[in-house]
Amino acid sequence: MKTVLAGMMLLVATLLYAELDWVDYDTARSSAEKEGKIIMVMLSQEGCDACWYMEEVVFEDDNVAAEIAMDFIPVYFDIKADDIPEKFTYIGTPTFYFLTAEGKKIERLNGAVNVKDFTTLMRDVKASVKKR
Repeated sequence: MKTVLAGMMLLVATLLYAELDWVDYDTARSSAEKEGKIIMVMLSQEGCDACWYMEEVVFEDDNVAAEIAMDFIPVYFDIKADDIPEKFTYIGTPTFYFLTAEGKKIERLNGAVNVKDFTTLMRDVKASVKKR
């Protein structure tokens, strides 16, 4: 029964949340706490092919978008245009941070990955939070 309900919720979320709703970091912190979600920070920049791939291929996948909408609060920083908190260091872009509502790092990903690997990463992040 739980599996059927979870599948139905994923289907509804897929239909409703095909696009990511990026928010600023302060909003993400308060929303994550209220909604019990994980903060996903993306550090990006214009002209970055790997960033384009994540935005136009991986995040356009309905299942990825739905899973993010259900369990994550996405935050986007352009490293050339935005003031980035010092705790978000990077060597290149994209760089992803997954954080608790309190701002504690759960995981970091450097670079782009395909849909399957990003989905696995999100599920691993969720599993590690449940263990805490």
